[in-house]
Amino acid sequence: MKALLILLAFGACLEAQNPALGFYLDPSGGGQPVTQLQAFPASYSFANTPVGSSSAVGVRLVNNSAAAIQISSIGFVSGSQQNNNFTSDLAYGLSLSPGQGQFFHIYFVPAATGATTAAAQIGIVGGSLVTFSTLQGNGTAAQISLSCNNPSVLRCDGNVLQPNEQQAINFGNIPTTSSLGVTFTLSNGTSSTINPQQLVVLKTPTNNPSTPFQLGALPASLAAGASVPFTITFAPGSTATQQTTLLVGSNVFILQGTGTASVVGDIGSLVVTYTDSTGVNLTAQPASPINFGQTISGSGINATLLFTVSNPATTISAVAVPSIAASGAGFAISGTNPAPVTIQPGSSTTFRVVFSGSTTGTYTGTLLIGSRSFSLTGQSITSPVPAPTITVDQQPLSSQQQPHVMIQLPSAAPVGEIGTLTMQFTPSVANVTDDPAIKFVATSTRQLQVTIANGAQVATYNGQSAITFQTGTTAGTIQFTVQFPNQAAVTQSYNITPSAVQITSAQAVRQAPNLVVTVTGFDNTYSAGQLSFTFYGINGQVLTPNGISVDAASSFHQYFFGNTQAGGAFSLQASFPVNGDVTQIGSVAVTLSNSVGPASTTQTFQ
Repeated sequence: MKALLILLAFGACLEAQNPALGFYLDPSGGGQPVTQLQAFPASYSFANTPVGSSSAVGVRLVNNSAAAIQISSIGFVSGSQQNNNFTSDLAYGLSLSPGQGQFFHIYFVPAATGATTAAAQIGIVGGSLVTFSTLQGNGTAAQISLSCNNPSVLRCDGNVLQPNEQQAINFGNIPTTSSLGVTFTLSNGTSSTINPQQLVVLKTPTNNPSTPFQLGALPASLAAGASVPFTITFAPGSTATQQTTLLVGSNVFILQGTGTASVVGDIGSLVVTYTDSTGVNLTAQPASPINFGQTISGSGINATLLFTVSNPATTISAVAVPSIAASGAGFAISGTNPAPVTIQPGSSTTFRVVFSGSTTGTYTGTLLIGSRSFSLTGQSITSPVPAPTITVDQQPLSSQQQPHVMIQLPSAAPVGEIGTLTMQFTPSVANVTDDPAIKFVATSTRQLQVTIANGAQVATYNGQSAITFQTGTTAGTIQFTVQFPNQAAVTQSYNITPSAVQITSAQAVRQAPNLVVTVTGFDNTYSAGQLSFTFYGINGQVLTPNGISVDAASSFHQYFFGNTQAGGAFSLQASFPVNGDVTQIGSVAVTLSNSVGPASTTQTFQ
């Protein structure tokens, strides 16, 4: 783990001494003697690199001093800001004995076109930051590009769309009884054939597959130098502004559109919602088929969704719905059909649609509410294994724990089956996409195979029914999904609640003429900021009555968001140069605060 270095004044500051370090260009990957390597230049330029790609240089770090050193950090800084166009795989906490070397890479990963420069810095425990080179890189146009040309759509001006921008590709205002299809062009500027079906994805939340955006058909291959058009359709089901994410490889594009309807009151003003099999209430969108999920063929068990048709209170007039009908094999209105019906402003009507497939396969149908049309889909499967349930032995979940997940059946399995258990993590911290530490302990991944023996009621992994997983150091939601052959996937979500900073270890050391305080812990909200240090003499007297306070929010922000592999874990080291006898300082109280609250520890100086 890299360390967050904070230098604070406590008396007169002394100039830090850096250990003697050597940096070398190493194209051998660590296989050549240092005497055959070239010193790493004071200024190093990466080759032009397309946005979405990366370039790398091999580096050998050698401890040329007479004492062991420990690496606390590596960073790339432009001015006072972290430059995230450069990254490294050098391990934090690495110890090097005298004469020992370590090979690592520095990567240039441009986020946008254009030149960028950063100072490469190594942090040493007990020392200072060592700047060993100025790095330069130039991001060029992405080799795989996306464009669109539609004057009614914001950003669709025919030019290549720049990815990862906060400004959305805005389809504008579209009536709920209409739709807008926009043609995009995917261009392959690489020297190889690519698969657009795997590259282009319209991302939908796992808890809300009902989206007003629909991705059109794409070919399975696109030759080098070729382009292909495809369509994205916005067909809103309600008067709301909605967004979704279009992924082209690792590039992100935000799509946005707003549904409109007459406030006087007509068929387009109606809002159609339904409750899915997990109890989640979703808005029906003409662009997305309403999914009834899977039913077991021949079991006599159907899938039923409850629909609600509402006339918003913001309209003026009642709306007449002359008919409600479900068509397509396997789909039918269940129970009383309320149509024809007139719905007053602020009122609603409900009905149920049932799905039952007589044979295995995928079924499609149509729901008509007056002139409004919605697609239906469902699947009929066969499975002899009863539907499992997913439980964990610690609720609620908290960060940096190792609880267990278990998969149980309501009755004994008539046959043995092998299924797949996966976990997905959705952070609740803004601008954080993942925490790699959240995974199964046995595989160090988020997927493993589980086995149900004939006659058993629990699934096991390597004979164990309690499967250990790590909760990482980031607040959010963990979703488990278990899937057995010919059976609907079962999911269950558990929240990791935000908490105050957790201090896992602390140390206070006299290193005359300095006092060094080291704190290790984690902040699952990524919002740590205020630090306070109160020093006491060896007889317990307060030496700093008002404490020494610092707003480290900016430092923590750069630390957390420039170190995406570490989650919310941190190691903080504060150094206090002292005028006088450091042996007369007995202890220090440290307080760290985040958006949830403060956390404190008191340490005696060693």
